[in-house]
Amino acid sequence: GRFYLRKIILLLAAILFLIPKVSAETVSLGVEKIYDTYAYFYDQDQDKYRYVYAEKYSFNNNLAYCLELGKKIYGGIYTPTTSFDALNISEEKLEKLKLIIYYGYEYPGHNTDAYFMAAQELIWNEMSNISLSWVESLIPSKVVDVSKEKKEILNLIESHYKKPSFISNSIEYTLGDTLSIEDSNSVLNYFEVDNEYIEIIDNKLIIHPGFEKEEITLSKPSYTQNGFLLYTSG
Repeated sequence: GRFYLRKIILLLAAILFLIPKVSAETVSLGVEKIYDTYAYFYDQDQDKYRYVYAEKYSFNNNLAYCLELGKKIYGGIYTPTTSFDALNISEEKLEKLKLIIYYGYEYPGHNTDAYFMAAQELIWNEMSNISLSWVESLIPSKVVDVSKEKKEILNLIESHYKKPSFISNSIEYTLGDTLSIEDSNSVLNYFEVDNEYIEIIDNKLIIHPGFEKEEITLSKPSYTQNGFLLYTSG
């Protein structure tokens, strides 16, 4: 019989990220303490070691992270904004903060206190380059180890913009055959494809008989449509 060859272009759809939302309301800060757990760090301004209670923050049931380690909260009413100019940091650092938050506590599979503390620590590291540890019972030697969670968040950040190795390549496919294409960058599992004749299995793109298009588009979905807001008080 005759074999029909067709060239297929592999494309990457826009990587979806968080969609900013505008709000002018004022909201109340909610605080949930993580039982008997503290951030332990050296405060250069006060020239001494300090403990700060490990706390999870929220506004209208939306998770929030603290940007200023050790700064006392004097009021509970905050105003949100989509502008981050008040932080006076580079776009690169702001992007890093957003990625830490994105892959932090609310990322699927990360809904534990350990992941929250890991993300909070990474944020404080970015904002003030300060070293800290999480401890129990105000005892420096009783360390709560979140190194595994920090590594996982940083690994996800590193791969966030990485594309499958075969993207934008042109391949030859014989109609009616099955073709397997492996991603040497090992990020394919973060993507999805909307075609009944194509599936992603074990870091491989599998084209099954019945596929007759000239393009394959991969997309990287976001797990949330929430945006980034900066909450300020006073």
